[in-house]
Amino acid sequence: MTASATHAVDTPPPVGHIRRTHFFPEIQVRALLVVSLLGMLACASGKSDPGTVQPTSVPMVMGSNLRVSPINRPHTTTLAVPLDRVWKALPVAYDSLGLPLTVLDSKRHLIGNQGFKIRQKLGAVRLSEYIDCGSAQIGLSADSYDVFLSVVTEVRSTAQGSEFVTTVEASARPITFAQEYGQCKTKSVLESRLAELVKAMVVR
Repeated sequence: MTASATHAVDTPPPVGHIRRTHFFPEIQVRALLVVSLLGMLACASGKSDPGTVQPTSVPMVMGSNLRVSPINRPHTTTLAVPLDRVWKALPVAYDSLGLPLTVLDSKRHLIGNQGFKIRQKLGAVRLSEYIDCGSAQIGLSADSYDVFLSVVTEVRSTAQGSEFVTTVEASARPITFAQEYGQCKTKSVLESRLAELVKAMVVR
């Protein structure tokens, strides 16, 4: 080995010189740690608090595979009689109209059916007398379509006695076509008949 070669190896690096072969790996490790930490913080901030309940929309159930949001206005009847008398009369009124009960909550005073499949008639009355589902080539859709019907009544105490609020919701679709259900409008006839039946039993 020559003297010049020995001088090149043994001479220390100039002041300010950085040994890149040892410094960059350290920087890279620190950078990776910082990036990992930021990623963990981002994931943590993106998770919702398990104790926080997110608001959800609760549509009315019209059948096992069908959900329909309420569109019809409730029908309210006010009577100068105690709540208990109205509550006892409602099951009889529902039965008289051919409405099967699936809800009978004595604590909330809620009664009715939250969704059942029906076609053409409710009891002896054509569905088109109660609901408007539009028209088809063969006539009124309510009388020829598959219909999901919901009728629910809630009884409340008032200063003068009591009131009961009935909500009717319906949806229909053609029997022979693969078509989505369409919402129907109530004609308020079913609600009125229910109210008349209750009045006849409790008002003397």
